[in-house]
Amino acid sequence: NKIKNIGGFIGYSSLNKPSYMKLNNDFIEYVKDFNIPIIPIHQLKYLNPEDSIIYEALKEIGGNPDKIGEFDDFSFNEQPDINKVLEDFINSIDLNLYQEKILLPKYPNTKGKDSYEYLVALCHKGLEKRGLYFKKYLDRLNYELSIIHKMGYDDYFLIVWDFILYAKKNKILVGPGRGSAAGSLVSYCLGITEIDPLKYGLLFERFLNPERVTMPDIDTDFPDKDRDLVINHVKELYGELHVCNITAFGTFKIKSSVRELSRIFHIEQSRIDKIIDMIEKFGYEKLLTEYKDDELYNFLYVARGLENLPKHISTHAAGIILSNDSLDNIVPLGEGINGLLQSEFEASDLEAIGLLKMDFLGISNLTMISGMIKDIPGFSIEKLRNIPLDDPKVYKMLRDGDTLGIFQMEKAGFRKALRELKPTTFNDVIAILALYRPGPMDNIPTYIERKEGKSFTYLHKDLEPILKETYGVIVYQEQIMQIAKVFAGYSLGEADLLRRAVSKKDASKLDSMREDFILRSVRLGYSRDIANQIYDLIYKFANYGFNKSHSVAYAMFAYQMAYLKANYFNAFMPNIMNNVISNTETLIDYIQYAKQRGLITEKPNINISTNRFVYKKNWVFMPLTSIFSIGESVVLPIVEERDKNGLFKSFDDFINRCNPSQSVIEALVYSGALDIFGKSKKSMLENSSKQDAIFLKHIKEAIIDESEYDFNHLRDMEKKYIGLNLDYNLFKNAKPLYDKYRAISLDKLSFNQKQYVIFSFSDMKEIKTKKGDLM
Repeated sequence: NKIKNIGGFIGYSSLNKPSYMKLNNDFIEYVKDFNIPIIPIHQLKYLNPEDSIIYEALKEIGGNPDKIGEFDDFSFNEQPDINKVLEDFINSIDLNLYQEKILLPKYPNTKGKDSYEYLVALCHKGLEKRGLYFKKYLDRLNYELSIIHKMGYDDYFLIVWDFILYAKKNKILVGPGRGSAAGSLVSYCLGITEIDPLKYGLLFERFLNPERVTMPDIDTDFPDKDRDLVINHVKELYGELHVCNITAFGTFKIKSSVRELSRIFHIEQSRIDKIIDMIEKFGYEKLLTEYKDDELYNFLYVARGLENLPKHISTHAAGIILSNDSLDNIVPLGEGINGLLQSEFEASDLEAIGLLKMDFLGISNLTMISGMIKDIPGFSIEKLRNIPLDDPKVYKMLRDGDTLGIFQMEKAGFRKALRELKPTTFNDVIAILALYRPGPMDNIPTYIERKEGKSFTYLHKDLEPILKETYGVIVYQEQIMQIAKVFAGYSLGEADLLRRAVSKKDASKLDSMREDFILRSVRLGYSRDIANQIYDLIYKFANYGFNKSHSVAYAMFAYQMAYLKANYFNAFMPNIMNNVISNTETLIDYIQYAKQRGLITEKPNINISTNRFVYKKNWVFMPLTSIFSIGESVVLPIVEERDKNGLFKSFDDFINRCNPSQSVIEALVYSGALDIFGKSKKSMLENSSKQDAIFLKHIKEAIIDESEYDFNHLRDMEKKYIGLNLDYNLFKNAKPLYDKYRAISLDKLSFNQKQYVIFSFSDMKEIKTKKGDLM
């Protein structure tokens, strides 16, 4: 009777344990008479029965061992007798979690107009403001707007325009553009990008293709310190439940899998590196065959099974989800970082169900540029946007390969390519950024030869207008699209589809695509032979071509940094030093480079230094935060006291006003931050440790030993507290010796040449033979 009165479903565990089977069968027969629907409950922990060992290892790595019984089966195990009984239930299932299309968010502030009208009005106003209100640009603008409206993305552009405008109004530096979005005139008119697409021959279809409906994707760059301010504006405008972070999963890789499993399988640590090398060299499949009867087999089998499985949960570095509907009705949510909720689906799943993902990238280079702008009197963000693109000082610096600290241009190979290419125009900068990549860099010598005047011919005269700017070399994807348009009459949308398909080398499509291309080309009056050669050209360069929109955006970014370096070097260097402060090796390189250019790096100074590198004339002072064990919680109150009540007049004055702990005093003393008071480090440390605050108020000078610690102690302590030796450096005054002997530093040594070097031994180790003789 109790069973008769139960509503809904009865669940039971059906398959995991063989001992359950008879009980389940009896139960099914028993409830048949009551017409009660049955739900099969089966714990699924792995796909195949033999993978139970992988599951157990994963649980043990997580610190939660789960030993499976010998006869337990938590795999996807289909059992025909059970399936037959449950056939009606199985056939009745028709589940689709996301049947209705998820709507893109609506921009809320259109001032009473619909989104399309408002977007059109903003774009025309922007085009006029850019000084480009004439037919060529109006035609392109109207074309783009019609495509955007037809695809339903009016609100998308308004949303991006709004938060970019918010950033600009709040003096937050915004990158000039990124990726294919630079090919959109609408983006330029709205101030989303700072690149004129018509000036550089950029194509809208490379960004938004009417022949291939995909979501628009405008990535936006902000200084990493300001990114959260912009995201917070978006959250406040659309509501907390309409904006969220995205979950990302860190996964097991070869090294992490092997190292984690070595402890579980009790593999000696001495063997681990060798096993990793074997896997990387030969791959799992070959090794599993090789070690089929060896103790390593299970270890390798489990390691292969773990690879790419989720290891830990983190937050997507840039992506934010924006939804028209409340997100708690669409996806599972948890607490995220920076006051946002966080989806528990990852990015690909969120996009698959139709949610809008927008990337807000925090860029350290923009933080550096933002700092430079603040440090240069009379300079501004607006001034940066309008710098001349033909500055002779910039191109001389590029031709010299003097690009240390410049975005995308720091590597030795890139600097060498610049010296060989000798850029003279902004187009050269765009081209080298597109060419300096695996594959395309094979064309750099040809580009250079032709730039320097080596004669060449075009396969057909109609290629010249397309390839003239790159000396007949196909450098950009946009050139491939233009070739398809000219030689086969493709629309630019069709040309982009062709480019994508050819670059994927899909053998099943290539023959039919070639025939279609040749047929259309012949109809336009080209010979079949030329049509074949042009198609072969497209095929060859489809993988080589780089997105020109992306390259122009990168070139603009790099040029801006180069302009600041060429014209404001003393503001440039401290800001790039800020970016590498935790990388001592790179910081030392920067310090030496700055010194060659006449900018001397000084130790921290309690009356000048802040929480970042600052420069005064030809000196740059290390931050107080660069001192080991001293963070902003210590530094900011010191700087605030100094700004409010004036410079510190003496060591005692500093102690009285800031009341630092003994450990902070020691760090400041050994770093050299208190040297301006003219006292020895020994006296300051003994003074601070022997006298308390009341005593300091009544005694002007302590009678203590004014002698100093020895050089080696001071060198070691300076290295400990600021990571390098500035004052206590044997080489600080070695220039006369370098000049006298024409000596070079150790890192400049060449093979098969006799050269003088100057160095010091920091440690000596004597090695003896088995007989006890010194080697």
